[in-house]
Amino acid sequence: MSKKILEIPKFGCINIHASLLPKYRGASPIHQAIPSGDKETGVTIILMDEKMDQGKIVQSAKCTEGQAYGASKCQK
Repeated sequence: MSKKILEIPKFGCINIHASLLPKYRGASPIHQAIPSGDKETGVTIILMDEKMDQGKIVQSAKCTEGQAYGASKCQK
């Protein structure tokens, strides 16, 4: 996304990414984690910048394989 667009909101833009960054950047992190056999996954909230999935990490929550279907059980 262009810097001009990202600077419009007063506090910046956020992205809720379906993996623990920086391991699986891009549009299909879940599709990368499953065949890799990862036992831990999660969600990462980042401040967006001009590069895909490379902004400052604001917060992340980890889930083990058995917790992945119940997001409320994820650990910060």
